[in-house]
Amino acid sequence: TTSFLVTKSLEGLRRIQGGPVKELRAPITIPLLGNLITALEHVCTNKYEQSLFTAAFSIAFFGLLRIGEFTAPNSMHTGHRFLHINDVQVSDNIMHLRIRWSKTDQLGLSTTLKIHATGGLYCPVNNMHLYLKNRMHATSDHLFVHLNAKPLTRYQFTSVLRKSLQFINAPGYIRSHSFRIGGATYFSSQGVPEEQLKVMGRWNSAAYTRYIRFTP
Repeated sequence: TTSFLVTKSLEGLRRIQGGPVKELRAPITIPLLGNLITALEHVCTNKYEQSLFTAAFSIAFFGLLRIGEFTAPNSMHTGHRFLHINDVQVSDNIMHLRIRWSKTDQLGLSTTLKIHATGGLYCPVNNMHLYLKNRMHATSDHLFVHLNAKPLTRYQFTSVLRKSLQFINAPGYIRSHSFRIGGATYFSSQGVPEEQLKVMGRWNSAAYTRYIRFTP
């Protein structure tokens, strides 16, 4: 019942019937994010790949990113919507990340996120620093690239996430969107005002409330 085809079929049926669509995807929490990053040492093939996915996991969570905002649809993709290397600026305590296009920005007006340092192994700023240091000689416009200069794809991100979840034997229905759900829940728990949270997640409506998943 948790397979992709079954869940999407049920979701479509509920929409046709006019009933509420139940969100099955569980949020990634701060402890789980740390465990996933630790697992990358055992899942990735080399240190470079480890730093690549550590940075991707971190900003997917703290940037409330949709997978289509930071990955390419395939390894040959050269469109203008992907994150460029010059879309990120990192200082000691903050990272500015320009999102060129999103689900709620079909015209490509772009928006710039301010992602703050958190400390710890999941710190998005520190992890991006390390990745950019390793990436410095890559010949590609893409922000996230492999050693062969090919961009990080949606399939590769979800595949490494799945392997990391299996390695730590994580329970629950965790998917790539769980980073966005978890990030929204985390910032809400930290007292971030609703309007600010909507800006951070690029929401144009109250749809963000479906992402807040507090558990007892």
